[in-house]
Amino acid sequence: MREVQAAPDLDAYRHAVLRVKDLVPCQEIGYNEVDAETNEIFMILDPPESVLPGLQEGFARTAHQHPVITHHRETGDGSARAISDFLSEEEFHATDLYREVYRRMGAEDQLAFILPSPPEMVVGIAMNRATRGFSETERELVELVRPHLSQAFRDAQPREQADPLSPERLRALGLSDREAEVTRLLVDGSSAQQIADELTISVHTARNHIAGVYAKLGVRNRAAAVAAVLRSQRPARD
Repeated sequence: MREVQAAPDLDAYRHAVLRVKDLVPCQEIGYNEVDAETNEIFMILDPPESVLPGLQEGFARTAHQHPVITHHRETGDGSARAISDFLSEEEFHATDLYREVYRRMGAEDQLAFILPSPPEMVVGIAMNRATRGFSETERELVELVRPHLSQAFRDAQPREQADPLSPERLRALGLSDREAEVTRLLVDGSSAQQIADELTISVHTARNHIAGVYAKLGVRNRAAAVAAVLRSQRPARD
């Protein structure tokens, strides 16, 4: 908790909060931001190699089948819930969500809880296991720390807003979460291949995202995109 609460910015928080795996053993744990309209997902997984090619795109296509996300959207309940609370093994295996995402990861169950999320997204922490079921003790541990993790998340957001390339500021330009990631890398000077490697996507997909960024910013090249982003962050003059 001390490490999470001391996070100097939202990016540091996103990584520090993955220490929840020390309370609930799991094969993967992820910090996830899911767009409420498109279901595009920004994710940080531990271990990082769990982000398989096409995984995020597959999740975006099938997130409407995720029972924990659906439950939260319908009720506002952010408490720790498992996929197995809602779906039997047979029902889970019948979903596209399982076939496109969880089967590829070797995950048979997931315990997830929701952080205080803005209306346009669902922000959650999810823990995957290769077997079904989480104990009541594990759920109680998560519920014990969840209010403190939520407050630390709230505290980190104002610090994030000071960053001109923060996802929040880039979304204000009309960019999706994935396009915001691409834009940050473009500003850092990354090539299409480097962006593909960093985000674990194909070069073709990276180039499509770059083209999408240019189109939304109304520019034709990297230099103009960088200038447009930085210009948009300047305070207006009287």
